[in-house]
Amino acid sequence: LNDADGYDIHLPCGSYHQHYLLNNTLIAVGVIDVLPHCLSSVYSIYDPTLTPLLNLGTFTALREIEWVKRASRHRASLKYYYLGYYIHSCEKMKYKKEYGPSEFKCLKGCQWVSADEAVGRIERLSPLRHDCSLMEIKKDNDVDDVNGKVKLKGGRRKIWRQHNNSNSTANGTLSLVVNNMLIDVGGEERSEEEEESSAASLNSNSNRQSRA
Repeated sequence: LNDADGYDIHLPCGSYHQHYLLNNTLIAVGVIDVLPHCLSSVYSIYDPTLTPLLNLGTFTALREIEWVKRASRHRASLKYYYLGYYIHSCEKMKYKKEYGPSEFKCLKGCQWVSADEAVGRIERLSPLRHDCSLMEIKKDNDVDDVNGKVKLKGGRRKIWRQHNNSNSTANGTLSLVVNNMLIDVGGEERSEEEEESSAASLNSNSNRQSRA
């Protein structure tokens, strides 16, 4: 079922290891999940002696993106390439924002926003702790948009967190903000119900380790 260039575009949903060979020698492995609405890039492993010359991490990512573009012609629901978590303070993850157009999932507003907008807000509003909303939140008496926090009676504040996505000190003053990253690689426009279904699929997969 491969196409003319060797892409197995009819892979059913599931988890796979993609093997990359050079002269019949294994030089890289890409660990992926094929989901109804996206290909989730879980991890990549490659020969460290060859990657300075061949950029194997970039090559495997581009190969996966190309697979999504080709496979989406045969399944209308497939549209995205999912790169997993993005932590702005982690240097090893910053390569993810080089692919685009891409979006980050704002965990405070629960919506996808453009990567450029998200990174701009992080660097402008919370350059040290990276603890801010990635999107504009409607202001009222209870919400502080600049800090992305909820105001409580008596002037106290409560930071919005997901327990499995944050680290905190004993007094709760330090948090590590982890965002999801998604790349739109084309395909048919989807309804709001389909978008919600896609978000549910990604959330169920978010505990898997992402490409690092």
